[in-house]
Amino acid sequence: MTTTTDLTVEITQPILAAMKAAARLAPKKHPVRTFEHIRITAEGNDLIIEAANSDVYYQRTVFLPDVTVSTSAAAVLHRDVILNIKAPTALQFGDRPRLGPMVLNPEILPEDFPKAPPEPTSEAINCDRDYFDALEHAALSAAKSEARPILQNICHRGDSLFASDGLSAYWAKTNKSWPQDLVLPASYAATLGKLFGYSGAYMAWNDSHIWYWDNGHKIAIRPLVHHVDGRHYPDVERVFPRSTPIASGTLDRKAWMQALESVISLYKLVKRRDLEFRMTIEGFIEKAVISARAEGHELQQDVPCQASMSFWLRLNAQLLHQALQQLDDSNEVEFEFYGSETPFLLSQRNGHRKVLLAVMTK
Repeated sequence: MTTTTDLTVEITQPILAAMKAAARLAPKKHPVRTFEHIRITAEGNDLIIEAANSDVYYQRTVFLPDVTVSTSAAAVLHRDVILNIKAPTALQFGDRPRLGPMVLNPEILPEDFPKAPPEPTSEAINCDRDYFDALEHAALSAAKSEARPILQNICHRGDSLFASDGLSAYWAKTNKSWPQDLVLPASYAATLGKLFGYSGAYMAWNDSHIWYWDNGHKIAIRPLVHHVDGRHYPDVERVFPRSTPIASGTLDRKAWMQALESVISLYKLVKRRDLEFRMTIEGFIEKAVISARAEGHELQQDVPCQASMSFWLRLNAQLLHQALQQLDDSNEVEFEFYGSETPFLLSQRNGHRKVLLAVMTK
């Protein structure tokens, strides 16, 4: 066992994997060059790896069983350096750090690296795998346009998650309950899924950031609005219909997705995305017919469907395909039809996740 402040740490494959995960969170190019770097600190028996930018702070702690550091040592490395090295190698701390054969001339000093955001002040909520799965599915319905920043977030309200871009709306019931509305940038849902999707994590917040942590990972995310409170997020649940549908039934998810992929391929073939992947669905008691037409090309395909009565509507094939991706716990998806000019509702059989799709009226 080594006790030293003039420290060299062996970068094994697991340590390098942790360093690269942090490096991928750092922006490739940023007006603030500091954000393109990663800080690595050796302290006690731990190697603490940090990444930060204007929206997120990430920390990973890796245990070093064979090294004890009496006085902490730190180095700041550019993300591209980390992403291009291979293990095993060695990191030597000091005024001019060495990484393997490379002697580095730091652009950023360890003390100039951004500090961690304030710790959360709320009570912690234990979020399980189902929550992170719902979060990733909700991100598909969040707005990509910056015209309405609030819609680029996923809203936590009561025991549910909401997301909407104006054309589709996603709702998922969870087994957790939030004491206040919170909004989380949808762009980080995939990152959270990679970090915590298998193990779950604790979640808490303060006035500026939402925190998640577990198993040596800590991440703080700032919402795309000025305050973490989601009270300005639209009342998405209100748009989900509560009246009796004209027709209802079930559809075969896999068969429908395959048919929709054919429609999407047709529009890509003729390079007519301006038609918005337009298609019609004519439903009967035991089947439905999906039809699309573009520049002399026509597609018509029967798909399995059990309906209470016949129905007809026009939808965007991409949006319907996305909705079926979001409802992937079963191959049988329920639907409710309220009219050819009224949004189309899809849900899982347990009713815990729903997607509402705007119809095309022209």
